[in-house]
Amino acid sequence: MPQKTFITEAEKTAQWFIDERFDGRTPTLKETHLRYFAGWDQKYYVRSRDGIKACRRLREIVWRCEIFQPVTPYALAIGDVVITGEYAVLRSSRLKKHAFALYLRHGA
Repeated sequence: MPQKTFITEAEKTAQWFIDERFDGRTPTLKETHLRYFAGWDQKYYVRSRDGIKACRRLREIVWRCEIFQPVTPYALAIGDVVITGEYAVLRSSRLKKHAFALYLRHGA
C-alpha cells in the first residue's frame, strides 16, 4: 500500500503542478510538498527523504519545461481492452526542438 500511495500522490501532484504552471501560477517548493503529502493515508504518513526528493525532482522537471498542453485525459482502445490515463505535453527549456509527453495513470 505505501508504494501505491507514493506513486498515486506523485501523479496527482504532477497534475496539480502542471495545471498551476499552465495557468500562470508559480507554486513554491513548500506548497508542492504540502500538496504531495496531503493525500497520504494517515497510517502510512511518513515524510521520508525519498518522498521529499521525489517531490523536489518532479517540481524541477516540470519547472524547467514549457507546457504545450496541460493534463488531458485519454482512452486507447486495443481490441476489447481500453487503457485510460492522462498526459501533458511539455518541452524542455534546454532542448527547444524536443517535446515529450508525461503520462499519468488512473487508479494506479
